Amino acid sequence: MLQGVKQSIRSIIPFLLRTLAAEENSSEQQRRFFAQKTATLRCGNFDLISPESHLLFELQKIGPYRDLCIGISAKIICDKYHDASIVDIGANIGDTAAIIASHVSNKLILVEGSDYYYKFLEKNLLLFPNAIVPIKAMVSDGKVIQGELRHWGGTAYFKGIEQEELTTPTLPLSEIADENTRFIKICLLYTSPSPRDRG
Repeated sequence: MLQGVKQSIRSIIPFLLRTLAAEENSSEQQRRFFAQKTATLRCGNFDLISPESHLLFELQKIGPYRDLCIGISAKIICDKYHDASIVDIGANIGDTAAIIASHVSNKLILVEGSDYYYKFLEKNLLLFPNAIVPIKAMVSDGKVIQGELRHWGGTAYFKGIEQEELTTPTLPLSEIADENTRFIKICLLYTSPSPRDRG
């Protein structure tokens, strides 16, 4: 089993390094990434629509129960707080929401900043029986940030770029969570510094 894990990691790392190292070809990479086909990805009790090259396909082979603890934790919290809302920041295609929805019927507040992944999320959330509030936003302090999301694998990272046309509004968590929020899952987003921030 350990050998299989090592092999899977070795197969993923070169792709990630090539992708992150090729900043000069980013527009071509993004074009190819957005043109990929879709596939079905099983998460919890649901079959989600996903980009065919999403890293979760490989990650599920390595650790098929990797996010199960999130669903179990949500159940324990919702057993105590029956009206609890659950916030998923960085909801992506809805994979974590699917695992949570497999364990609880509580309200889900799903936040995704990427236009690309948000389109998948909108389709996939229709599968869940929960009350759902989808929010297309980046979470920060509510100020506008300059730059763009760059996509690879199964996620995106924010590239700080000082150009007037590349502005992204953000929302503070206080405007996303409701009075019943008891559980928040956060997917931290890597941010590449703007040229001004580089030493």
